[in-house]
Amino acid sequence: DPAAPPPAPAEAAEWPEIGREPEMLMPSGGGAASSGAALWRLPPAARQVLVAAGVAPSREAARAICDSLRRPEALGEAVPLVLRRLYAWLWSGCRTEVQTWLDEFAAHGVLVELLSLLTPSGRAVGYWACHVIGRAVSGHSRNAAALAAAGAIVGICGLVERH
Repeated sequence: DPAAPPPAPAEAAEWPEIGREPEMLMPSGGGAASSGAALWRLPPAARQVLVAAGVAPSREAARAICDSLRRPEALGEAVPLVLRRLYAWLWSGCRTEVQTWLDEFAAHGVLVELLSLLTPSGRAVGYWACHVIGRAVSGHSRNAAALAAAGAIVGICGLVERH
């Protein structure tokens, strides 16, 4: 609608509580990140990775997600949304492939680091990182060993103590 007012600036965007996200961005029905009003409010790096990731897991999209999570400052408050996309994939029929990609891309350390991210969205980041870790280790001994070696147990305990 050409008469519609412009979207609010990114600073005014309201971010969801833990475990929730803007419905326009990632519908509960599993739709792709839209080009709707909610998507433009995200930092460019987050928009790029969520659009590239689409709905269906792929090796390239998983690499883009893992690479983006190594620079959480570029994603800003969208880190929980990126982690949630990864978590959804770990519940999909492609779970085994996603687990293998996490191992291949050595994402273990970054997932553990995200458990202690001290930003305004740090609690939500920790929540989703913990969920991703749980699914990444489910039935995957290499991920379990690598995440334990990276400090996941201490990181999760620290997250619980802080929140």
